[in-house]
Amino acid sequence: MANLRLKKEIIGAVDNQIKTNNPKCTKRTYEILLDMGFDKTTAKEKIAAVLLDEIYETLKNEKVYDEAIYEEKLNELVDTCSREYKEEYDENDEGQWTGLEELIWDGYEATEKLQYDKMLENWIPAWEQVKTIVAGAEGKPSIRNLEEATDYAYEIYNWLQDMEMELGNAKEYDKRINFCREVLELFSWEFDRPDNYKAAIGETMNRRGHEECDTWYENWLKEEPGNPACINSYIWCLIDRNEIDRAKELMEGYFNDNTECNIENEIMFIRAASMYKALGNEESARIYEKKLKTFHENFLVNPLQYKDEYDDLSFFDYQPVIKDKKIYPNESCPCGSGKKYKKCCGKT
Repeated sequence: MANLRLKKEIIGAVDNQIKTNNPKCTKRTYEILLDMGFDKTTAKEKIAAVLLDEIYETLKNEKVYDEAIYEEKLNELVDTCSREYKEEYDENDEGQWTGLEELIWDGYEATEKLQYDKMLENWIPAWEQVKTIVAGAEGKPSIRNLEEATDYAYEIYNWLQDMEMELGNAKEYDKRINFCREVLELFSWEFDRPDNYKAAIGETMNRRGHEECDTWYENWLKEEPGNPACINSYIWCLIDRNEIDRAKELMEGYFNDNTECNIENEIMFIRAASMYKALGNEESARIYEKKLKTFHENFLVNPLQYKDEYDDLSFFDYQPVIKDKKIYPNESCPCGSGKKYKKCCGKT
């Protein structure tokens, strides 16, 4: 369908058939294709190709349009797509993942509407499904391993962090702590950083009781002295409960005159500048702001000099995630290649 105007008209005819449910075989085929995982546009295009072929055959042979023949061709389309779907399904061993994407994205829709009960109805079963899959895997995979095994189809890394955050927004404190503990236990952390989940536990404990919170961070610092993600999170808790002197003492224990700003500890410089400004200590605030500015300027001039520091993702765990419009794995890739998104730009 190279002619764009003709393509638009044929798809419009398909759209009308679906809306009016006439003939019924069109809407039925459309719903089957959606269930297979095709997006709406691709499903309509596949049906439109069949409709155009039938129109062409009818005009070429000067015969009367026969709905039964059109329905038969749609059935053949379904059979073809079903075989392709099954081959892909078997190739990728996706049976254990069935329904996961729908649960995840229905949960996202619920969070956008602040419908936290509905979020839990979707995300708790989704998490149980992931736990079952990982428990059945050989060895203990990292989250990155899981992403690679599924060709990045489910965005597990981002979703787990979003679930942790949204459980906090929903004030489901016990569920948030239990979830984070399960994540820490379930996965290997050879390639990924667990700081985000550890900080979430500490910050949630701070809501429940200060002693519990302090014990958590003190134990973390014994395991990883000087971890900037831990210190930053702990300082946030101390400021939250107005223990400014303790926060200041903890922060000053991290810095010395030779401490320079880098990718890993940038958030600590931001925290320090902000805290000293709030305390009215403009001179100290300017010192940290100056080092931040120097780091940013150097990074923009030569980002490759910081290449090695990207191996430690603890800093990035605390950055806000700006989500683009969701592109589903079986949708056509927006680059125009004609391939599915997961087989093209969605494959990393």
